[in-house]
Amino acid sequence: GTIDSMDAERLGRVFAPKARGAWHLHELTAGMGLSAFVLFSSVAGILGNPGQSNYAAANSFLDALAAHRLANGLAATSIAWGFWERESGMTAALSDADKARLRRRGMEALSDQRGLAMFDAAILFDRAPALAAPIDAAGLKALAGAQVLPSILSDLVAKRSDRRRATVSLASRLASVPATQHETLVRDLVRAETAAVLGHSSAEEVAIDLPFNELGFDSLAAVELRNRLGAATDMRLPATVVFDHPSVAALAEYLLASVAPGANGDAALQPGEREIREALASLPLSRLRSAGLIDPLLRLANPEAYPESEPEEEDGDRIDTMDVEELLQASGGEQAP
Repeated sequence: GTIDSMDAERLGRVFAPKARGAWHLHELTAGMGLSAFVLFSSVAGILGNPGQSNYAAANSFLDALAAHRLANGLAATSIAWGFWERESGMTAALSDADKARLRRRGMEALSDQRGLAMFDAAILFDRAPALAAPIDAAGLKALAGAQVLPSILSDLVAKRSDRRRATVSLASRLASVPATQHETLVRDLVRAETAAVLGHSSAEEVAIDLPFNELGFDSLAAVELRNRLGAATDMRLPATVVFDHPSVAALAEYLLASVAPGANGDAALQPGEREIREALASLPLSRLRSAGLIDPLLRLANPEAYPESEPEEEDGDRIDTMDVEELLQASGGEQAP
């Protein structure tokens, strides 16, 4: 479950078998002079795993216990395993989408042979923990490109700082295209990230109006989509954003409204109004200034900040208040005797 759904019972049920059991073994074997004290941890404790905060915490405890023992001159090995190729009680429930998600995190499945070789190597390791998982270089590069690579793995990806593309915020992308293209741009972005989470080769395989749960999403997939969209848009998205807006179309509409609050209103504009707005947006300020339109536009947009000056009285408005002498002067005649 996600953090906001975690409680003491859910935490304890997962935490106790690992943490409590390991601590009891630590205490009960304190004076035995063991040659090996081996803990089976998990990559989840080092890299985290969406929806498994309790499991990640329990494994982090094992890693910390091994470090504590080594610091006190006691034997200790904590092996943070990746996921195994062989079906087990932990992996039997994994769907193809789950396995694809793990691979996209840069980890390959462990065969029995490779896992046993890693076990032998870890026993000789004099530090804790030892991460035992085959690395998928392509997966790590993809994570780095999406700006979601865990920092602890950053040294495993070739440095390309001179060619690395900076994250472009969604607001910047929208500003670079006409308003008529905003909805399509955001919808295509959400559709592409959804396809990546589901392991599809093309965004065209994702229906935009079908609920995410009917597309094959579970809670972990929802968290991954939220993280990917956050990285792709440079936005801080609520943890429940995928559940609150449960389709590509609904989620795209939410993102568009978050970046450009007036975007939904623009959709209701008459064609003529939209053309006028886009024409004004395309005109350089110098042309508006030379045409004498800057001040009138500012006054129309914000009358309080740019009050209109008092108009001069027209001659016709002043005639009723003028005396004979003023009338003669205004008409260019001589003064009255």
